[in-house]
Amino acid sequence: MISLGWLIAGPFIYFAGAVFVCITAYKIIALLRMPRPFRWDLYPLPQRGPAGSKYQKLDFGKQKMPFYLLNELWEMAQEILVIKRLFANNPRLWLGSYSLHTGLYLGVLWVILLAAGAIVQINTAALNSAIFAGLFFLTTVVGAATLILGFIGSVYLLLRRYIDADLRAMSDAVSYLNLWLMIAMFGSALAAWLVADGSFSYLRNQIADLMLFKPTAPSHQLITLEFFFFGLFLMYLPFSRMLHFAAKYFFYHNIMWDDEAMTPGSKLEQERLKELAYRPQWTAPHIKANRSWLEQVEEEKKSK
Repeated sequence: MISLGWLIAGPFIYFAGAVFVCITAYKIIALLRMPRPFRWDLYPLPQRGPAGSKYQKLDFGKQKMPFYLLNELWEMAQEILVIKRLFANNPRLWLGSYSLHTGLYLGVLWVILLAAGAIVQINTAALNSAIFAGLFFLTTVVGAATLILGFIGSVYLLLRRYIDADLRAMSDAVSYLNLWLMIAMFGSALAAWLVADGSFSYLRNQIADLMLFKPTAPSHQLITLEFFFFGLFLMYLPFSRMLHFAAKYFFYHNIMWDDEAMTPGSKLEQERLKELAYRPQWTAPHIKANRSWLEQVEEEKKSK
C-alpha cells in the first residue's frame, strides 16, 4: 500500500542513496582531473621521516628520497580521528567538532552493522546464532553513541556560532544550515530511539526490506522522520562543504605534502607546460586575452 511513510522509507531513500553515490563519485573524479595546484612546501613532511625534508640531504636532487608510509598514516590518523590541529589552535571549538565527527564516524559503522544484522536476519536460520546476538548488542551500543555524540556536537557547534562574536562574524548562512540539518538528522533519530525503537530492531527490519527491494512503511512516525532527514542529508552532503571528507585527501597529498621534484621530461613538467599553454579569455591591465601564460610572460620580458 502506497503511503507517505512508504514513499519516504522506500523510493526516497533509494533515490537519496543514488544521488549520494553518483555525485560524490563525479566530484572525486573531477578533483582527480583538476590541474595540479600550487604547493605550500611547508616542512617538516611526515612521509620524509625524522629529517622531515629532502633538503637536509646533500645532493638531494640526485638521490631517491626515503618514503615513510607509517609516519604519513600516523599523521593522517591523528587529524582524522582526533582533529589534532583544531585541538591545538581552538580547544573550545574542538569539543563540539570532535563530538560531531565521532558521531559521524560511528554513524558509518552503525549503518554497516545494521546492514550486516539485516543480512543475518534475512537468513532466518542464523537468527539465534551468536553472530546475530553480537551484532544486536554492538549495533545498540554504537547506534546510541552515534546519536548522542552527533546531536550534542551539532548543538554545541551551533551555540558556539551564536555566542562567540568572532565565530559568528565568519559564519555564513550555509554554516548554520549544515548544523541545523545535522541537528534534525541526529535529533529525529535520537527521538525515534528513545520513544519507538530502543533496540533498533524496527530500523533493522526496514533495512532488510530495502535490501530485498520490498520497502514497507515504518511502524512509527518518528522512524519515518528519521528516514526523511537521513535521506535529505545524504542528498545534500555531496553538494555541500562537508564533501571535505573526500577533498581533504587531495589537500594534504597534493598541496601540503607534495614535494615531487620537476625534472626534464617528467609528468610534472608536462603538466606544467600544458598549464602554461592555457589562454585566458578575460582581460586585466596586466593580462591580455587569447594569449597563453607563456606568451604573456615573454611579452612582459620584451617590454622591459
